[in-house]
Amino acid sequence: CENQHMGADAFWGLSATAWTGIYTLLTAGLFAVAVVAALYAKRQWESARDQIEEMRKAELEGRRPYVIVTVEPSKVSRHLFDLVVRNIGQRPAEIVSISLDPPPVRAHETDGHELTNAKMLKEPVAIIAPRQEMRAFYDSYIERNGRDDLPTTHRVRLSYQDSSGHEY
Repeated sequence: CENQHMGADAFWGLSATAWTGIYTLLTAGLFAVAVVAALYAKRQWESARDQIEEMRKAELEGRRPYVIVTVEPSKVSRHLFDLVVRNIGQRPAEIVSISLDPPPVRAHETDGHELTNAKMLKEPVAIIAPRQEMRAFYDSYIERNGRDDLPTTHRVRLSYQDSSGHEY
């Protein structure tokens, strides 16, 4: 009679309580797998979001204006050099303010035409287009030779903005 009673309540030799336990363990296992999968998916989503943000920043950085100030040999003579302001970026630079410390001084200044009074050093430049440059005659290597009273380096202060109003 016991064998018949066990056979009526059992499936594959396991009681209903055993099957409930197995079902509970399987459900818990599936839940654990789902939680791990959700955490992995969240991490992947965050990583993708961060990569997209980095790509966006890199794209903006690559398309912004880049204004540089250099002293370069003149195109007129190898004995002369120019103060050059150039936008090497991909967008126009607006409201460009430039200052040099100490102020630039030529070996032989002409009254009323001192380099330090050049308009690009006194007033903001409205716009410098991409790949545009502004040049001003700075001095002669020959005339500066041996002069210790003239500055040889300058600290450049430069500020400008792009057409979206971002300041640099």
